[in-house]
Amino acid sequence: MRIAARFLIAVLIVLVLAGIALFFLRKPIVAAAAERILRGVGLEAPEVAVDEVSLTRLDVARLEAGGGAERGLDLRDVALFYDWRALLFDGKIRSIEISGGRVVAAFDDAGGMNIAGWSPDPNVKPAPPPFKTLKVGALDVIARTPKGDARLDTAGAFDYADGGEFRIGLASEGAGFATAAMSGASGEATLRFGAD
Repeated sequence: MRIAARFLIAVLIVLVLAGIALFFLRKPIVAAAAERILRGVGLEAPEVAVDEVSLTRLDVARLEAGGGAERGLDLRDVALFYDWRALLFDGKIRSIEISGGRVVAAFDDAGGMNIAGWSPDPNVKPAPPPFKTLKVGALDVIARTPKGDARLDTAGAFDYADGGEFRIGLASEGAGFATAAMSGASGEATLRFGAD
C-alpha cells in the first residue's frame, strides 16, 4: 500500500512540475510550433515572437519570413482568436487581426508570384480560408515586378459570412511586365465584399 501511495505521489509531483514547466515555456513552444508550420507551407526562415498565448487567443508581436536582407513578410501585432478544440481538431481560427506590417510579393515575367519563399500551387483547388474574420489595421503590400514596384496600402475588415470592405491606396512610378506595364500610377479604391 505504501509503495502504491508513494508511486501515486511521485506521479502527481511529476505532473505538477510538467504543468508548471509547460506554463512557463508555452510562449517558446508555441513560437517554435508556428515556425515549423510556416516552414511546412513553404515560407523561408520564419521567425515568430509570441507575446501571449491562452486557450482562446494567441498574440504575436512579430512574424517575419523570407531570406536575404529584405524580409518578404513582416507582420506586427497579430492576434488570433480561436476555440482551442476547433483549432486543434479542425485547424479553424475564429478571427485574425493584423495591426500592421509589410508583404513583398515578387513577380516574374511569366506572372508567377513568390512571397518570402512561398508560391501558390496551381494544382491545389481553392478552398475557404481557415478563419471567419480578418481585420487589417495597416498593411503595405509591395508588388515587385520586372518593370518596378507598385505599393498598395491596405486596411479593412472581412467576415467570411457577412462580407466587409478594404480600402486600398496605390502608388507606383512604374511597374508591370513585358506585355503590360504602368507608370506614374496612383489612386484609391474601396473593395466591398457582400455576404456569402
